[in-house]
Amino acid sequence: MAGRAPHWGQWLYDRLTPLLEAAAPPLSQYFGIALDIDSLRMYAGHLWDWVMTHLPGITQSILSIFQTMFTGLANFIVGALNILLVPVMVFYLLRDFDMLRARFYALLPPYWRPIVADWLGEIDHALGGFLRGQFTIALILATIYAVGLALLGVPLGALLGIIAGLANLVPYMSIVAGLVPTLVLFLLSDAPSMGGVLGILLLFIGGQLLEGVYLSPRIMGRETGLHPVVVMVAILVGGTLFGLLGIIVAVPVTAVLQVVLHRWHQAWRATWPSSAAPLPSEEGVKEEPRGLDR
Repeated sequence: MAGRAPHWGQWLYDRLTPLLEAAAPPLSQYFGIALDIDSLRMYAGHLWDWVMTHLPGITQSILSIFQTMFTGLANFIVGALNILLVPVMVFYLLRDFDMLRARFYALLPPYWRPIVADWLGEIDHALGGFLRGQFTIALILATIYAVGLALLGVPLGALLGIIAGLANLVPYMSIVAGLVPTLVLFLLSDAPSMGGVLGILLLFIGGQLLEGVYLSPRIMGRETGLHPVVVMVAILVGGTLFGLLGIIVAVPVTAVLQVVLHRWHQAWRATWPSSAAPLPSEEGVKEEPRGLDR
């Protein structure tokens, strides 16, 4: 369109000029409208020069508008299809899971099948433990926040507390989904006070400290088989290296790595000679040898 615009403008100018010259006498005679053809040509020339000067910017603006329209429409269609497809896919996966599992193992050599089943079983247990731990922590925090906000007299306090606790499924999201709307509603209530604001802040700070120092290491360690210190270190390292995404995936990735390292160590120990020396005991007390996998 930008390339053809000069040709179209010239074509339009050539066609309109004779028409205006022919229409000038009738308009002046019957309607009293005087047309100055020379002035019109001058104004048309100024307009044409302005259009040609600003044509790249105008074209880019129009193109951006159309791109935004089509991008928004495409995103809306994709989002609607995802909403419709996800439950359908879940239904068929649950219905045909046994058949899909049997076909998957049928693709493997017979010698590999028990080994792969053991690997996938341990990984499934670790990831399932992570999800159970996350839901357990979210329910505990939802209860604490709901009761605390209701006692503080926050409008819709119980509902906001439940939302804030469940939002903790994504680490630290409870601050955004819970603290901000809670403070806004409390300040817009009939009798806001600095004591209430301080109580809300202390409630959320205490909940985050409880989750980070005690609940997450203990519950996650129990469900995934990771030591609490390992859980804390994994979250710190993941957040430092990869930000929010690292915080979210730190524990499940660590749990999977633990399974892989445990399996690798078992296979390595199988190559040790049977006459390996026992581990040294403490203070001369004879102890039963313990493997590193303990």
